[in-house]
Amino acid sequence: MYRQAQEDKDLLEHSLQIASSEIKDRLQKDIELNIQLAQANKMASLGTLASGVAHELNNPLAGIRGYAETLLESPHLTKECVTKLDRIIALSDRMASIVSHLLKISRKTDAQALSRVDFSTLLSEIIDFYQTKFNTENITISTNIPKNIFISTDFQRFTSIIQNLLNNSIDEFARNKFPEGHQHKILIQLIPSETSDKTETIQFTDNAGGIPQSIIDKIFDPFFSTKEVGKGIGLGLSLSRQIARDLGGDLTCHSENNESTFLITALKSAASENLEILSLKDATPQFSFKRTPGAKFKLVLVDDEPDILNVLTHHLKDFFDVTCFSDPSLVIDYLKENPCEILMTDLKMPKVTGDQLMYSARQINPDMGLVLMSGHVMISTDPLKMDFDQFVSINKPLPKKSILIPLIQSSISISNKQKKIA
Repeated sequence: MYRQAQEDKDLLEHSLQIASSEIKDRLQKDIELNIQLAQANKMASLGTLASGVAHELNNPLAGIRGYAETLLESPHLTKECVTKLDRIIALSDRMASIVSHLLKISRKTDAQALSRVDFSTLLSEIIDFYQTKFNTENITISTNIPKNIFISTDFQRFTSIIQNLLNNSIDEFARNKFPEGHQHKILIQLIPSETSDKTETIQFTDNAGGIPQSIIDKIFDPFFSTKEVGKGIGLGLSLSRQIARDLGGDLTCHSENNESTFLITALKSAASENLEILSLKDATPQFSFKRTPGAKFKLVLVDDEPDILNVLTHHLKDFFDVTCFSDPSLVIDYLKENPCEILMTDLKMPKVTGDQLMYSARQINPDMGLVLMSGHVMISTDPLKMDFDQFVSINKPLPKKSILIPLIQSSISISNKQKKIA
């Protein structure tokens, strides 16, 4: 009897231990899930907020930048005035960059935007771009990426992850103090997959001092930064992780022995026949800056912001015969009576939107060049209205004139070609 009671007691204690362990594991998983959900909600709220204010911020920023560029063309400016105007342009670009980073957080990847990327080739091109900086900072970068490793990804967004990690490493090497003889090193390598799930993992390691354990859980939070004020906005890593997750993978980090290691995991392998190969050299279109020979093209400019109209008219008047409208509802009747070669319009306007104007303009003249401007980082159009893609889209704040003019000119000759985005 006593022995049976003891066995029952031991069995009960063992069962309680198992149950306690299971409850503890479930609670830990619930805590981790809640943290992930809170982070996801935070990012979603941030994206919604950014989308709501982007147009209101980018329009005045475009005006500020445009007026500063206009003043730079004035003769007899003192060196001090030129310096101050350059700073105005630089600061407006920085503000626009912050808005752009916030908007990218809310962007989801379109499956149709995925491309087949040769990571070894892409990495070589990125390193070539940074080589002067590496030499200046005495940084040795090593890679261990086999040839013909293809991943299915959004080319430009994936490139931004690698560039952000490189920028962070360079900044940390410059910021931290190291003992004499310390060799600055960055290693990027492919980690062999232990499964057959057709994914790749890329490891990025530097010895720039490591990340303190007290903050390593915060480095992916939006606006968290260890850099000095004005040196960073704290969105690079949060944006990079969001991009990696949108692409079906993840971005994680651990740090020890003054080294930081980032893993870009679960990158989808790409079969050779599936997707078009893209190169970093193809990412930025090259344009020549030439005046239109002979008679100027007639251009109708539409924007509900007076400052945008003023700035653009100044920039375009030497190259185009410009007619301006701040009320988009008047444009179609004008186009019916006054033939023109180019329509350049804002996207978000009261009464009539830019994509509606473009659709109607093409009904009047199928060969009309179309240029669509937007204060949002990604221009979206009504799929029911836009049954063509031969137009140039430009994000605000607008690029400098040497880029803007050729982009507008190219709208006349892109029929049956891919859309260009600046």
